[in-house]
Amino acid sequence: MKKILGMLLCMFLAAGLFAEQFGLVLSGGGAKGAYEVGVWKALDDYGITDEIKVISGSSVGALNAALFTCTDSKTAEKLWREEVGYSSFLMPDTSSFSEVASFAVRNAKNNLGKKQQEENPYGLSENLSESDSELIRSILDGLTFVADTGLGLAKGTLNNISEYIFSSAHSDGLFTRDALSELMGKYVTLGKINKSGIDVYATAIPKDGQLLLNALFKFFGADSVCYFKLNEQLNDENVHSILMASSSFPLVYDSTLLPSDVIEDGEQVGKSYEYIDGGFESVGGKNTPVAPLALRSDVDTILIVYLKSEQELNNSVSEYFVDDEELNGKAKIEIVPSKNLGDLINGTVNFDPENISDLIDLGYEDTCAVLEKNGYVKLSGIRRFFKKIF
Repeated sequence: MKKILGMLLCMFLAAGLFAEQFGLVLSGGGAKGAYEVGVWKALDDYGITDEIKVISGSSVGALNAALFTCTDSKTAEKLWREEVGYSSFLMPDTSSFSEVASFAVRNAKNNLGKKQQEENPYGLSENLSESDSELIRSILDGLTFVADTGLGLAKGTLNNISEYIFSSAHSDGLFTRDALSELMGKYVTLGKINKSGIDVYATAIPKDGQLLLNALFKFFGADSVCYFKLNEQLNDENVHSILMASSSFPLVYDSTLLPSDVIEDGEQVGKSYEYIDGGFESVGGKNTPVAPLALRSDVDTILIVYLKSEQELNNSVSEYFVDDEELNGKAKIEIVPSKNLGDLINGTVNFDPENISDLIDLGYEDTCAVLEKNGYVKLSGIRRFFKKIF
């Protein structure tokens, strides 16, 4: 028995010495980020999470990257299944929404008021009875009001888009994320990130009035994204602010002000900037941010998690499979959803608990299939026991 235990011990020590080292890339995609929870759960079951040296993420991918390093896979799964929802990501910001809506209603009422002062603004037939004429006019008044309100909302939206593209000032969104901020404060801390032994990167784009130029530079292969290493930040507040900035999708959420002492590339930025979603590809973002991993000497294989199916990625204008040249010679394993995870309404903002659970399960199944195909084996009870000890 002693000889058998000795042989097993030698085998596990040897495996530890020559263990493959991984980096993990998590894409952005709102509620579809639940798929990444299933991926992480599978990676844990195959013993790969213990060999991950660095995680890079954009938007919800950045939020998950921080969450995975600060909690175990069971806690992360429980949080997504039970606590993440519409209240976390999509609570209307009444102050911002009312400002746009009031403009629209005011504009519509003015136009409607002018019509009501006219004797026959809609050119109704004089042969109509007084009651019929009044009924039809009231219906047309209602339609006019709705149409003008829609036009006003469109004008308000265009104004907001213009602010995003041409201004470096703070821009409002229609939804608030107070509940999400509370979740991050509850589960994610700088101390836990550093204790995990995993380096975590989150992307964000500075809102410097150059977003239009960024979009043009994108055609030449340049990106305008900042890669913030969470481990080197000075405090929890800056970590949380970076995570909120990384997921500040234009018009949906406010842009996020990062303080001047935020650290990028080992140095303080030195000036406060407003930032938006790092995965916003159209203005130079990187929704699948592989760059922080490509030059790492302690990474052998990069695991890349997409939140679009193979067909979607092949047909997409802005998002695509990571090119081998971006990997700097490293091996890659791509985890691609086996089916379409849904569009904006059915996928990105679908925080329905049933949809979240389905995505977690699909992420787990897809990842297990990919790992098995690449020769990886789930940890047995005894292998997990020795792994925890050594």
